[in-house]
Amino acid sequence: MLGKLLSVGLAALLSISSVASATTAPAPGARLIATSDTERQWMTESQVFDLIRRDVHFRDISDIEEYATGAVVPTPQAAMPIPTSLEYQAEVVELHQSIDMHRYLQKLTTFTSFHTRYYESPSGVESTMWLLEEINAATQNGTLPYVEVETFEHRFAQPSIIVRFNGTSKRDKDIVILGSHLDSINTASPATGRAPGADDDGSGTMTLLEIVRILVDHQFRPYLTLEFHFYAAEEVGLLGSAGVAKAYYEKGTIVRGMSQYDMTGYSGYGKIGLIRDYTDPDLGDFLAKLIDEYLLITYEDSLCGYGCSDHASWNNFGYRSIFTFEAPFGKHSPFIHTVNDTVDNIDLNYAKEFVKLGLAFAVEMSFP
Repeated sequence: MLGKLLSVGLAALLSISSVASATTAPAPGARLIATSDTERQWMTESQVFDLIRRDVHFRDISDIEEYATGAVVPTPQAAMPIPTSLEYQAEVVELHQSIDMHRYLQKLTTFTSFHTRYYESPSGVESTMWLLEEINAATQNGTLPYVEVETFEHRFAQPSIIVRFNGTSKRDKDIVILGSHLDSINTASPATGRAPGADDDGSGTMTLLEIVRILVDHQFRPYLTLEFHFYAAEEVGLLGSAGVAKAYYEKGTIVRGMSQYDMTGYSGYGKIGLIRDYTDPDLGDFLAKLIDEYLLITYEDSLCGYGCSDHASWNNFGYRSIFTFEAPFGKHSPFIHTVNDTVDNIDLNYAKEFVKLGLAFAVEMSFP
């Protein structure tokens, strides 16, 4: 997750507007960094690292500058409405019986064994290739004709990964998305420091991987196309999800709803944080229904600020997105972005509740 503390007095810290950035020549290699809907500045890598160390929320908008105006960009066409009631309880509960948290832990342990999953590092690419192999195995290497796996290439080495369950509907551009991010970072030494990233966001990544395995094992076929996105480079400004969201917007994709899973394994507070800022209120209310119906834990409404995870990239393009977090913001794991973000600090019973939530979202949202 990008930037874990809300910054105070951020305008004073950066003191530069979008108008000013347009007239300021960037240094070689600089990136255009936004820290709010109106504050942006060209920054060098060392300046970006300073933001990360300060836990300042930011988005790297260099590649989507024409869309990052601070105003909501309208969705190309109207998506199917958000459900107002739950209709598929029997199907969801049956899928819940297949959750295997031993398998989840085994895969998470390997995923966190890479030195770091920083997006520019060799191990960041190696860990992504390992994850791709696991996803291919989980999807039975293409034996189900309606399930596809692809990489989404970026300007940097680490790709994002997309798993697609093609739906039976003729609404071929109307989809449902569950997202997580596959990179990690150590704030003390962003580019080279040891960053196991078990909670941030190994937990969310394994949540999605486990859901994909279960749906394939049950030969689940959605009505609307259902996608699982594993985003690269979240920790340095939501780069991976921004690239994917831009591509989908430009080809006219309709998104019924996008749900982000970023940090799902720390149980210190004991309630899910249902993020209500920079998210869709109707989709938030629907997630609350899912939590009440299917989970053993409850939720608390929370705010996480500007650009705090990949749902914000979809929100920027006018798509309905939501973010469920392991706790209300500020009560989450204290171990993230350090060498101590390890599997020892993951509560598997708590993480299981997010697997249940994701399965419920996938089923209830991908059917009419």
